[in-house]
Amino acid sequence: MSDAPTNLQVLKRSRRALEPGDVFVAKPPDGIYLFGRVIRTDALGPMEALLVYVYDVRSPIKEIPDQLSPDSLLFPPAFTNSLGWRHGRFETIGNVPLGSGDVLKHHCFSAAGRFYDDDGRTLAGQSEPCGPGGVQSYRMLDDRISDALNIPRV
Repeated sequence: MSDAPTNLQVLKRSRRALEPGDVFVAKPPDGIYLFGRVIRTDALGPMEALLVYVYDVRSPIKEIPDQLSPDSLLFPPAFTNSLGWRHGRFETIGNVPLGSGDVLKHHCFSAAGRFYDDDGRTLAGQSEPCGPGGVQSYRMLDDRISDALNIPRV
């Protein structure tokens, strides 16, 4: 399987169906794991995009940390697909069922001057955190992670 280079190292490739609450890791060039979580697998209605959070929590080991909170997001929530897992850039390390404090009360995304929620419904205005709209590939998430960690993009 060929894929374009990224800053995220290849971990373990997987075709396993993702579930809400799945905790995953990514490994930037510094070798310190970064954690993320699948929030929804049915976002944006018929598109069935994944809604994921990427946290600013880092660790040298692949062990689910206690402090995965919406208060510690590396950047606003994002929509993606399962290719990051298929290409091994993201590796699921466990599942922790989502509790009431694990998910933002409102999700906001912007595209073409329009604000919308994770179901694609138009919002009256912007609420923070507000991320870029559309489904982002793992390569686009790699760029967002690289920017947030001050790592030059590939």
